[in-house]
Amino acid sequence: MENEETEGVILQIIKDYLNKNRVFNAKEIIPHIMNRIGEFNLTNPPNENGIELILWKFIREHICVPGSKLTIYNLLENDTRKSLFNHINKYPGTHLRELMEKLQLTSSSAMWHLNMLIRFGVIRSAKIGKYKAFYNGELPETLDKEIFHLGNKKINEIIQALFMSTNGLTINQLAEQINYNYNTVNKKLHILNEMLMLYQKEENGQVYYLLNRDKFKEIMDGIEQLTAANQ
Repeated sequence: MENEETEGVILQIIKDYLNKNRVFNAKEIIPHIMNRIGEFNLTNPPNENGIELILWKFIREHICVPGSKLTIYNLLENDTRKSLFNHINKYPGTHLRELMEKLQLTSSSAMWHLNMLIRFGVIRSAKIGKYKAFYNGELPETLDKEIFHLGNKKINEIIQALFMSTNGLTINQLAEQINYNYNTVNKKLHILNEMLMLYQKEENGQVYYLLNRDKFKEIMDGIEQLTAANQ
């Protein structure tokens, strides 16, 4: 309890310091904290080593970030950062172009705020193919690729078409049914195959694709558990 009070006091001193348009630097801020700590009548005020330990804890837990004027507590006061965080939290696996289109941001503005959110650990990024996808920082990485691909509209339409089919569909049949060209369907089937979500059978020289329903359910259940735990 005493340690929580001490940490609260030091955090308040840091906030006051940063509010004067300064940036956080652990070594530079220690003398400032030492000068002000006596104002708070702590029962057992920390010495310089104790303050340093608390500062490193703040850095480790992303409460404060070296070189930033912000703390985790006012990070989302900016409307753009708040919108980015909320969208990524609701739609994990969103990539940069989607964020720019949905929130009407330029590439430079989006990346500046995304990098700030990453520095504080509230979101993280993962490279999926040629895309950089973004996720809540607390969401485990276990199913990053599956979350990303199953958020794709074309892949979802292919899954739905295969789900409704009992005997499987060829690439040409799929392309005609969902109104995409052959190459697009082939590319998306390759992705689904890599996730072990397809069976293939050959009849009369034709390759038919069927949905691996057990694997599909396993992946969807896993995603639901991960995202539910993160709410």
